[in-house]
Amino acid sequence: MLQAYIARMREAVKQHDDALLPLFETVAAEAAFARAWMADDLAALPRGASILEVGGGTFLLSCRLAEEGFAVTSIEPVGGGFGEFPQLAELLLKHSTVKPTIAAVRGEDFVSDSVFDLAFSVNVMEHVDEPLAVIERVKAALKPGAQYRFFCPNYLFPYEPHFNIPILFTKDITLFVLHDKIRNFPTHDAVGAWSSLNWITVPEVKRMARKAGLAARFNTKIFAQQLARITSDPAFVARRGGLLIRIVRFGMALRLDRVLAMLPAVAQPTMDVTLTKSAA
Repeated sequence: MLQAYIARMREAVKQHDDALLPLFETVAAEAAFARAWMADDLAALPRGASILEVGGGTFLLSCRLAEEGFAVTSIEPVGGGFGEFPQLAELLLKHSTVKPTIAAVRGEDFVSDSVFDLAFSVNVMEHVDEPLAVIERVKAALKPGAQYRFFCPNYLFPYEPHFNIPILFTKDITLFVLHDKIRNFPTHDAVGAWSSLNWITVPEVKRMARKAGLAARFNTKIFAQQLARITSDPAFVARRGGLLIRIVRFGMALRLDRVLAMLPAVAQPTMDVTLTKSAA
């Protein structure tokens, strides 16, 4: 059970460095979301299937998937905005009974002699320097017919989820107007985290998929599913602004989540993309 695994890792963090507990709780909530998000994909894989995680972070989910019997490789170079991650990653790896293979390179530089049944990433593609290069590297590592599924913000929607701020036309204008709020945001190296954002959009992903020769499919129900987290995930709520939470809860009470699920991917704040490699 995932929750039993998370409880075991939480206890290890508490005993060895409880200052990392706030970060762990955030990572654990995201791992639980990601495991549920990809449950159907994982269920369709054969026993011992090979999985590539693009952006392993602290490797909590990678370690769990390895314990479930998957052959997991995790790409993770630690970059700006994530200074506490290496400490937590080292601790979690130390206390995991099965560990993933770690590729300590950028996604843009990843090369593998192995091929994978599935690749995935959660809230990673908005941080990479060259999204197309990552997509092409992942494609090269996939088996024919395999998929790369990723979840990330859509920056056509006027809301920046990492800093809980509105988007004011462009990244530069937003930084100029909201500089103090961004600089003082309560996270490690807020400036580095802001700099890492590439403002990826749904149309850009469609263009990159065509250029890479991959079929792209967007799950337009993902935003409505995210809204449901507000009623069940306290850690998720804690990372969002109070006004936004009140608005969302009001909308949920009116069942607006059903309407939002019908919006095209380009109009939604997040994207859930499946890129499929040709079986030929």
